Amino acid sequence: MPYKKCPACGHKNKVNSLTCENCNCDISTVEVIKEEKGKNVLIEEPKTIIEKEEYVEFLGEDFVIKAKDGDIIGRGMESVGSEYLQNVYISRKHIKVYFKEDGWYIEPLKNTTNDTYLNGEKLEKGKLFKIRRGDIVGLSTKVKLEVKIKR
Repeated sequence: MPYKKCPACGHKNKVNSLTCENCNCDISTVEVIKEEKGKNVLIEEPKTIIEKEEYVEFLGEDFVIKAKDGDIIGRGMESVGSEYLQNVYISRKHIKVYFKEDGWYIEPLKNTTNDTYLNGEKLEKGKLFKIRRGDIVGLSTKVKLEVKIKR
């Protein structure tokens, strides 16, 4: 049965998994392996590749933050959206935004003192989480941003 092997923990995951079912590591780019009578054979599988958007929008109550791949969102001067995010419950460097071939992701930064939420669920710091149009990203429990991806 084909599977994706997590490079971090070695867990065998379903072929359509984007993150490891065991440790939540990003496995979106891991190759599919097919077991054949005691041998592991790498098989090529068609991938869905999404054309890169220049930015993803995060809609606040009365503002819009446009973030590019690699941008950090927070209240600090080096962060995108800092002019709108002056709440003390938002870290200076709160989340990092990434674009991968299958879409947009956020990473709650490890050194943030405040939590990040995706659709109401608290996220683990230092892990990647896929975001989709209409998702609600919470920077602490105080500021909620709606994800807007053009499609």
